[in-house]
Amino acid sequence: MLAEQVSQNPVYSTTLPLEIVQAATTWGHALAAFMFAALVGWQATVRTGGSRRLALTFACAMTSSWCALVAIFGAGGISSSVVKSLADAAWLGFLFMLQPPIVARHRRPMILGIYALLGTLILAAIVIKLLPLLFSGSPRIEATLFLSGQAIRVAIAIGGLCLLHNMYTAASPEARWGLGSPMLALAVMWGFDLNLATVAYLIGGWPQGLFGLRGMMMVLIAPLLVTVSRLATLDQMRTSRSARFQTMTLVVTGAYLAAMVLIARLLAIGGHQERL
Repeated sequence: MLAEQVSQNPVYSTTLPLEIVQAATTWGHALAAFMFAALVGWQATVRTGGSRRLALTFACAMTSSWCALVAIFGAGGISSSVVKSLADAAWLGFLFMLQPPIVARHRRPMILGIYALLGTLILAAIVIKLLPLLFSGSPRIEATLFLSGQAIRVAIAIGGLCLLHNMYTAASPEARWGLGSPMLALAVMWGFDLNLATVAYLIGGWPQGLFGLRGMMMVLIAPLLVTVSRLATLDQMRTSRSARFQTMTLVVTGAYLAAMVLIARLLAIGGHQERL
């Protein structure tokens, strides 16, 4: 089954006993799945927030599904990784909906291009995660796909963090009151993703210790997303041309650095294979 397919890359643990790390991963993500499912249920009882509330509800539902898959089938599985990418897309949709209506009618092509770029990267991450099903007998191809996937994850995390920075700095002081909690939650989530993908790329496998920490991190950020009552204040946001330009620059720079690191690693793998 797809849900039971797990990446063949080695999983590196910490100095803690493996049983403790696995238990932390399972129960941490299980609790996170419950917390985000509870958020979905609570959002269903709220009548304010409009499309922003619906976007938040959908993102919480996808995140709950992802955490549940990790808790049931373990970290690093194909199904959980695909749903994680879908959850990232849902959070980007929520971020997009946070733009106030006045600003939405005058978005510059640059900010839309950033969302399009991240959407393309997420689609590429899903495709790369599914490709090992076709190349299960080739360790070299699997290793290349794993490294490619982590490089893309780095770029997605950088792009998400840049969008958060752009939106928060472009908001008026009144709107920042409503933005603060969800922005902090998403910054912690994508910041952890950036660290996880970077470590996984450098060691060439999944860092199991970080999986154990990620579940508890998701539990802690869930309460920060109870913000529907303050979403109406976001109409006070103003645009910032310089902030958007800086965001685009950081996204392109992050993608470029990820590509350069990927090329360097692939060349190293190729040289090692030739020596063998």
